[in-house]
Amino acid sequence: MQHAIDIARAWPGVEVINLAVLDLSIPARELYKSLGFNHWGTEPDSIRYQGQPIPSHHLILNLTD
Repeated sequence: MQHAIDIARAWPGVEVINLAVLDLSIPARELYKSLGFNHWGTEPDSIRYQGQPIPSHHLILNLTD
């Protein structure tokens, strides 16, 4: 993931990376947080699994900081 961020930083005009991660993906959310991503919103019913709504969290990393 860090390599992908480094590549994005090198691209002219790229200022942010946006991503979404499912609520159930706790290790992934922790990884993104450790890399500097910030939570900006939650989509409460982004997908359904076996009839149950699963939220997704939207994250952003500002590459200009």
